[in-house]
Amino acid sequence: MMVQPGNRDSHEPLSHSALTRLSDAVISVNTTFECTFLNPAAEQLFDVTVEAVRGQHIRTVLPTAAGVSVEEHLHTASQSGQTETFEWHDETHDRWFEASVHPGDDGLTLLVSDISERKADEQELVRKNRLLDALFEFVPVHIFVKDDEFRHLWMSSALVDDPSRYIGKRDTDLETGAEDEFSAEAVADDRRVVEDQHRIIDKEEYNERLDKWFLTSKVPWFDDDGSVAGLLGYSVDITERKEHERQLQQQHDRLDEFASVISHDLRNPLGIAQGRAQMLDDNFDSEHLPPMIDAIDRMDEIISGTLTLARQGAVVSDTEPISVPVFVNSCWASVATDKATIECEDQFTITGDPERLKHVFENLFRNAVEHGGRDITVTVGRIDDTGIYVADSGPGIPAERRENIFDAGYTSTDSGTGFGLAIVQRVAEAHGWEVTVTDATQGGAKFEFTGVDVES
Repeated sequence: MMVQPGNRDSHEPLSHSALTRLSDAVISVNTTFECTFLNPAAEQLFDVTVEAVRGQHIRTVLPTAAGVSVEEHLHTASQSGQTETFEWHDETHDRWFEASVHPGDDGLTLLVSDISERKADEQELVRKNRLLDALFEFVPVHIFVKDDEFRHLWMSSALVDDPSRYIGKRDTDLETGAEDEFSAEAVADDRRVVEDQHRIIDKEEYNERLDKWFLTSKVPWFDDDGSVAGLLGYSVDITERKEHERQLQQQHDRLDEFASVISHDLRNPLGIAQGRAQMLDDNFDSEHLPPMIDAIDRMDEIISGTLTLARQGAVVSDTEPISVPVFVNSCWASVATDKATIECEDQFTITGDPERLKHVFENLFRNAVEHGGRDITVTVGRIDDTGIYVADSGPGIPAERRENIFDAGYTSTDSGTGFGLAIVQRVAEAHGWEVTVTDATQGGAKFEFTGVDVES
């Protein structure tokens, strides 16, 4: 039996011995498609012997190929004199095969290969591509790949409508032109990444043309020999975040202005009034002077509380480790506690701003003594590694009042300013903590702070 691949007039035929030595499976059939030859590879692949199938139709050897019209491919090859190639899936054994049919003088020869691994790789590649397409389509992150000449090789569609128009171009090649400072700076960054292998991580960029802010990162990528092949990068639209930051800064500036007005325009005249009232009290005996002095002192307390509250809302940026037992005792010494006692249940540290946390502990200690009595016990402890608490042995806080106790100006006494617990909450939130109030084990109030970085 002879086989000549392709056009029967274009190649020298292969000999019988050559077909026997081929690693691919070889099946030869006559003009009626009956098997005349199988090489050892075919016998092994299809678990048959040449003696058993000689004279049998080709479908005897390839029964699972019936669904792909084997005979149609054989007829096509026979009539055209050209190689015919097709593939099929063996559902019974879950295998893929590829066959090429080569016309000969007295029949046809099929070269059959098991391509299961290749098909599995192709299917896995398709699956990954679909996954990536879905990821890039629905995740609001703009991802891009550039070559070592800073030209786009690929990009997602998160921030652009038509990524194809960017392929093969630098940022300065687009319609914005090289005059666009944003594009020029982007290419300059690309050059640093590719030529200096510099990593750019979370760079904030403002695109004036789009009036948008972006957070961009770029890193080099390498080919098989370790040379820089280009860069990988991503950008995230942070315009809303920047707008929120701007609004927070405006709010902070207004609070500073408000605090300045209170501090200078109100407190200075109030200080004069305090001094003159005290002089009157020292020199004259009048029943009207003590209430007047008390009212002025009360105004001074309210102004002090308002100033403190206004200055505690900004997010904490400067933090340090704080030894809680040492810090608690220091704060306790600054408060008029009479016969009350303080206990710290454990040696541990927290991370925070000492100057601002001082307001938290002093206000809680003062609140506990004023509402719980002169001989109460105040306890400070940790809640695992995520929180701390301040509890007292006083009468506690009724459940119906807990919802409002952190509101500025809310107080249950005539002498209170209502700023103490509001300051506590503001400072906690500025640290990224959450504060709640519940019942203490000993029956009093327990203030719990969560989201705290606690270490032994």
